[in-house]
Amino acid sequence: MKKYLFLADVHYDKEGSHDTAVFDIAKQIAKDLKPDGLGILGDMIDAGGISKFTNKDWKNGAYETVEEIHGFRENYLLPLIKACNNKKLEIKMCLGNHEHRIEDFLSKIKSKECEASYKDWKYKLDIKRIIPEADIKPYNECHKVGKLYLTHGEFHNASHARKHATVYGKNILYGHLHTWNVSTIATKATHEIHSAYSMPCACKKNPDYMKNKSSAWVQGLMVGYILPNGNYHLIPIIIINKQTVFNGKLYYAK
Repeated sequence: MKKYLFLADVHYDKEGSHDTAVFDIAKQIAKDLKPDGLGILGDMIDAGGISKFTNKDWKNGAYETVEEIHGFRENYLLPLIKACNNKKLEIKMCLGNHEHRIEDFLSKIKSKECEASYKDWKYKLDIKRIIPEADIKPYNECHKVGKLYLTHGEFHNASHARKHATVYGKNILYGHLHTWNVSTIATKATHEIHSAYSMPCACKKNPDYMKNKSSAWVQGLMVGYILPNGNYHLIPIIIINKQTVFNGKLYYAK
């Protein structure tokens, strides 16, 4: 049996959109769990500097995003890997829509700047190069552990879990919505049952751009047990007021 620790929607940036309490608790659980695998399910960075929603000078915004990628690796991923204390740790990462902003940005650079400028920025923003520790899947593609598929997620409606279960047609764990939810459906033709699980988020629940709007955002992470036959068991770790309980132990942010 393999043990996995899953996180989604860290939104690491220099403004501190990532939540330090979730990070602290994740490291504590990793230290006790000693997982065989670590899964990061997208939106590890915010990439606000190259977002269409900001009016920053494009070069300053691009350099800011480069710093976010390096900052995530050095200040978040590597300490989390160290806490797992497993030299054979499998690290699976799925890029999210915020990382996909890099592709949109590069497309604009390719059409508006010279070829040398495009190649330079492509190198600077190459997540696979900067984070060699991880097996990285592009946005909207999947990793697979046992009978469970992993992706960032793509649907926003109120029935997003059911939509993911229906469209993917497999057991799927995803982030993107920043909330915990699950939907199980049956496939008539094959009599198969599969579920879609929406991950809680690792970012702050009320970043500046939310402007105190109401939301169903839930902070936390997931622990997964993958059996030799591919079956799995998922445990949502919901963090409320910087506290949670896992395996009968109370964890709290220091």
